[in-house]
Amino acid sequence: MYEIFSKLLHTYGVTPYKVSKETGVSQSTLSDWKLGKVTPKSDTMKKLADYFGVSIDYLMTGKEGIEKEPQLKQIGRASCRERV
Repeated sequence: MYEIFSKLLHTYGVTPYKVSKETGVSQSTLSDWKLGKVTPKSDTMKKLADYFGVSIDYLMTGKEGIEKEPQLKQIGRASCRERV
């Protein structure tokens, strides 16, 4: 699952730090997830999915497309739909 999150980070050109600041998901949660120590809780997954404009299913499996506009706070950036 973290691989999909990592791909979204790359697609949007954002860092885990920025995602943490803008979603309220702690950096330690993201780090522990990356290291395979934890799987984020459903409310955390929802925050991350909403932030990137994807479904929770996509974030977990990578098998579903982007559903809605992301909540990224970037001005002048192309949407993920144009990048993916």
